[in-house]
Amino acid sequence: INDILDFSKIRSSQMSMNSLPVEASDILNEAVESLSPWAKAKGVLLRSHDLEPGFPKVLADHSRTVQILINLISNAIKFTQAGGSIKISAHLGKGDYLGYALFNVQDTGCGIAKENLSRIFEKFVQVADKNETGRGVGLGLTIVNSMVTLQGGSVRVESHLGQGSTFVFTLPIVRHSLENELMPPADLIIENDRKNPSPHKEESWQEKLTLILSQPAGEIHKNGSTLFVGKPEK
Repeated sequence: INDILDFSKIRSSQMSMNSLPVEASDILNEAVESLSPWAKAKGVLLRSHDLEPGFPKVLADHSRTVQILINLISNAIKFTQAGGSIKISAHLGKGDYLGYALFNVQDTGCGIAKENLSRIFEKFVQVADKNETGRGVGLGLTIVNSMVTLQGGSVRVESHLGQGSTFVFTLPIVRHSLENELMPPADLIIENDRKNPSPHKEESWQEKLTLILSQPAGEIHKNGSTLFVGKPEK
């Protein structure tokens, strides 16, 4: 029922994100702790790896991001047999993912056939073995994909049939030098000089802030209480 309600909000553009600087470890720990009893009862080892020292905060809606992780970890538990394991971790992105934190949910479960990988984020699609077919309505990963996108991130999966799966989603990191500038949001003015793909759509401060933090540090500028992306005025 909750998935259906969330999907309805997403489809009607009524789902909002309260994105603020949050500790990645708090999000990971809350999700893992809530599902540890289920994993233990099934005989599956669920473990969370410590973050590297000095790991920055991420720009995220805390409750929605915990929901994303719970959805992914629940799937991992469901499709991992007793004696298997699930590893939860996060690390800083490099290259194309510079400026983002990458959250990983890796399991040793049944895996996903190559021909089904491109379909799993579609609505009402269920890809399962014969023992799991019929559980859920096939909206969980669609909702995960939408919630991550609404927070300025992306999600992908790597899997091999019979060898397990790894789901990875990204969230923008908060640069330490800007953290105090970003809160409280009511006192922050954010301007975006980049071309807006939807010029007739008013952006929320969270959407603007997500864009700001996803840009290279050299393109972020401050003028008084205003943060903006683009060339500073001379």
